[in-house]
Amino acid sequence: MTRTLFALLSLLSVALAQAQPEGWIVKFKTDRVDPTARRNWINNQLKNAELPSLSEQEASTLKTGWNVTVFDGFSGGFSDAAARVFREHEDVAYVERDVPASITAMTTQNNAPWGLQRISQRAAIQNGDPTKTNFIYNYDDSAGSGVDIYILDTGVRTSHVEFGGRATFARTFSDGVPDQDIQGHGTHVAGIAASSLHGVAKAANIIAVKVMDDQGAGSASNIISGINFVANAAAQSARRSVINLSITAPASRAIDAACANAVSNGVYIVAAAGNEGVDTSNTSPARSDAVIAVGATDIRDRRASFSNFGPAVDVFAPGVGIISLSNLNDNAVKTLDGTSMASPMVAGLVAYLLTLEGTITPAAMKQRLRTLSTTNLVTGLPSNTTNALVFNDAAGAQTTNQTPAIVQQQSILGSIDSMISAFSKLASSAQNS
Repeated sequence: MTRTLFALLSLLSVALAQAQPEGWIVKFKTDRVDPTARRNWINNQLKNAELPSLSEQEASTLKTGWNVTVFDGFSGGFSDAAARVFREHEDVAYVERDVPASITAMTTQNNAPWGLQRISQRAAIQNGDPTKTNFIYNYDDSAGSGVDIYILDTGVRTSHVEFGGRATFARTFSDGVPDQDIQGHGTHVAGIAASSLHGVAKAANIIAVKVMDDQGAGSASNIISGINFVANAAAQSARRSVINLSITAPASRAIDAACANAVSNGVYIVAAAGNEGVDTSNTSPARSDAVIAVGATDIRDRRASFSNFGPAVDVFAPGVGIISLSNLNDNAVKTLDGTSMASPMVAGLVAYLLTLEGTITPAAMKQRLRTLSTTNLVTGLPSNTTNALVFNDAAGAQTTNQTPAIVQQQSILGSIDSMISAFSKLASSAQNS
């Protein structure tokens, strides 16, 4: 009953968001309007068209502070008449609806991960129960150290023990919500990317940027604001920075442009392909050539029934029955399905490879992921979709094909037990000689 209610509430919140677009996004042509004069430009156009100036409520929705290198324009909840005036002006490239966005997790249950093993071996998992924690994860212990992974989502429970002090809450762009993860999606996503037991890049930093509300709904303009924030922060810190977008929206030139501009400035962006089971060509940001778009597979290397597909999808990663962190307390875990879970698997892998192999361009990273991937193994894909299942190039993992034991943190204990046993046998042998 709880699972059904959760699904219904998620569908309801998305439906409401899609039925109620909050405003408009205006994109300027290059070098037409000084970024510091955007509000004056708006007021002048309304005055020249003899339209009422913005009401106090409309003015409160304006977002005019975006960095020109990310998105040269503004958004706001102004009237359709104002939007028409802006669209017809020679300074404007285009005007589009501030489309609604939503998170992409699907169902919830309780149990344990298999996906970490899958991305660290070539061979298919022949045996094993995806609800058990009896899987081996092979990885280099550099583990994404020195890389910042920005989670643009519903927030993150940064105090969770599995982050070990590596997670911080940077900014909230969704109005009227607290600086914490009430919904839980963002915490689960962040845990897949970089938590100590359930994450790919166990030494990377997690930085939460809340762009969705506490029901998992948001807007294109909030996503752009989040991307703009990360681009500025990355430029100031000069640190290697990865954005995870486990978020989907209807096709949006504005979101796509913001992604492309951030990537051109050296930010790596990984995005969920979407959970509609359709071609992702009409889904932003996954349709953007600039991002690394990720579809989802199950433990038998089948395309997840819900996963989007098509030429825009770059790689696939585990996304069914993925255990990660819960927002309920600092030790809690839960399991979710979705391309939302596959995306941070790859965001963590990007951080991992940046530390292990060195800095390369975002475009080169996309190609590196494809080159490393195990090809022609995923079933249920149409011919127009790249058949590539991500792999972390773990040494010696290519031939692994047995029922796995435990995640590495636990298998280390097993190795210690073996050493103690060996020493005991040596001691016994010495006493008898």
